[in-house]
Amino acid sequence: MGRGALFLTGASGFVGGRVLRALAGRGREVRALVRGGEARLAGTGATAVEGDLVRPESYSAALSGCELVLHVAAVTGRAPAREHLRVNAEGTE
Repeated sequence: MGRGALFLTGASGFVGGRVLRALAGRGREVRALVRGGEARLAGTGATAVEGDLVRPESYSAALSGCELVLHVAAVTGRAPAREHLRVNAEGTE
């Protein structure tokens, strides 16, 4: 693997936040897809990319120059079945 930028989905979530912290300080540029702000990115050195997983046009420009996408975004828990489908299936597609 080269040294190109990484694009991380779900960076403001439970799993993505831990992945982001593991990447911090390793010398790679990280572009982190977040919903509703970048507060959880503090101290990680990542660049916040505001966007909606199911609307690729909201983050497609940030993918330019990325070598790798780490897709860990997901809806879990008590969200309605339609929201699980929308994010977990359609968002991954």
